[in-house]
Amino acid sequence: MTAQSGIFFSANHLKWVPPYEIEERIRAEERRMREEAVRLAEKEIAQLKPEKE
Repeated sequence: MTAQSGIFFSANHLKWVPPYEIEERIRAEERRMREEAVRLAEKEIAQLKPEKE
């Protein structure tokens, strides 16, 4: 199934969704995943830094 097919699997059923909407959903999910990765990396870096005395 591709974004060009116009079919999107959602909540255990198939429904027609315009291809541009599928692409936007993918971009939004990728953006969310990048932001989460940055947040986790920043948290990990903060834990690795020695505390200032």
